[in-house]
Amino acid sequence: MLFERQVSFHSRIAYHYESLAGFIFGFFSGMVLSFLPVVARRLGATGAQMALISSSFAFGLLLTFLWTYITMYGRKMAVFYWPKFVARSLFFLMPFVNTPSFFVAIVVFYYLLDSIGNPVYGAIMKEAYPEEERAKIMGYVRIVLNLGTMTAAFAGGRLLDWWGEDSYRIVFPVGAILGLISLSAFIHIPLREKNNTYPSLSFLQIIKEWFNDKTIWKLGGIISVAGFGNLLLGPLAPIFLVDKMKVSLSFVGLMGATSSIAIMLSYYFWGNFIDRKGPIPSLRIIFLIISIPPVMYIIGRNWSVLLAAVFSSFAGGGWELSWFKYVCARTNSIEKVQIDTGFYYNLMGIRGAIAPFVAVWLMNLFGLKITFFISFLIILWGFVLIWIFGKSLEPECATQGAV
Repeated sequence: MLFERQVSFHSRIAYHYESLAGFIFGFFSGMVLSFLPVVARRLGATGAQMALISSSFAFGLLLTFLWTYITMYGRKMAVFYWPKFVARSLFFLMPFVNTPSFFVAIVVFYYLLDSIGNPVYGAIMKEAYPEEERAKIMGYVRIVLNLGTMTAAFAGGRLLDWWGEDSYRIVFPVGAILGLISLSAFIHIPLREKNNTYPSLSFLQIIKEWFNDKTIWKLGGIISVAGFGNLLLGPLAPIFLVDKMKVSLSFVGLMGATSSIAIMLSYYFWGNFIDRKGPIPSLRIIFLIISIPPVMYIIGRNWSVLLAAVFSSFAGGGWELSWFKYVCARTNSIEKVQIDTGFYYNLMGIRGAIAPFVAVWLMNLFGLKITFFISFLIILWGFVLIWIFGKSLEPECATQGAV
């Protein structure tokens, strides 16, 4: 795969399988996930249903504290694999969809099941790659992933337009097959793991650890401010694209392909930048960049919404890598990484479950463009907070042992 020579010898096997899995997953993402909101709106989904789709990923994340506890019982890879296997298989039901409600239900259950393996992913990365090159390698994987997404999104948009309004009944199940093949590659990543009859931490200890870690709460709170503003765009963007701009699915595919190019550049840049400069300075820049897309939607031209996709994708890649770098740098304990990763996803679930519905409420109250401006102001406040408190949040690398 690409970049293998830039990866240290002892990390190459893990990188090979993860990058292969990522490339194939990119086709699933590009053919299926990129089009879910727009297809739903075209099927007649209401504003509330669009908010439900935008927040659906968050419902599973709200239970991350439970998933974190469960993943400490046994093999991390099995916990990662099976929920995602079932989740991606749900898209085989697409030929039977006859109402927007059925479509929305499939999407909601997909994200609910898909979220179960998220807490364990950080632990897998902690074990698979060494600290000094982890962000860089994860960036390489995501570049390869988005090569697949770019190709599939562009081709998928053309196919969906070409085959007509029911084409998702064919395209989405084909994408699901690729999603399952991707999982089969991912589980070959070598890990030195064992089955535990009981987790070393009780459920209450995990909750206590979350509440006692004031630093992670402070950073999580700041990220949640910017993240809330960013998530307001979730239901608004597809509503704006379909109702106001009347875009084709080919244009949506072009947006997906453009986003993928930006993400590839993002992960290449941020993977190296975060390893050199650290996660907190990176987040300062990321929050500033992520404030630009709402302004681009206010302008409301084809070129501006394409730029919105570029800025959002470029910043989003660094956002994810910064958190993983931060939690891995704070401790040598894989369990602590799982706990901190779980905390991150839980906060994401809270804001993700609320923000889309707030966005639709604000849209009905003030209109789309004022709501876009509110989104911009909230993200900008997150930037101000990370600028003020950033120095106090710098991680003391690997000073914490097992909790």
